[in-house]
Amino acid sequence: MGGRNSAGQAALHVARSTERVLLLVRGSSQAEGMSEYLVTEIGSTTRIEVRLEWLELRDTRSRRTRREDASALFVLIGAAPRIAS
Repeated sequence: MGGRNSAGQAALHVARSTERVLLLVRGSSQAEGMSEYLVTEIGSTTRIEVRLEWLELRDTRSRRTRREDASALFVLIGAAPRIAS
């Protein structure tokens, strides 16, 4: 979801129309580089879950999993949120 502040703003926006948003933060704290008001607002929103530093990826074909450092991850999938049920 972009850089720190834009990621926080996007997470809050998407959380208005879905049950759960997973916000991945590179580093040890989302407060590093994110405005205090966004950190506070995200912290008070039960629909946003914040994860730090690493990702666990699963290959859907082989079912193998691996842990990857999140220090250089960028994902952009479409321009409009799509909610899978």
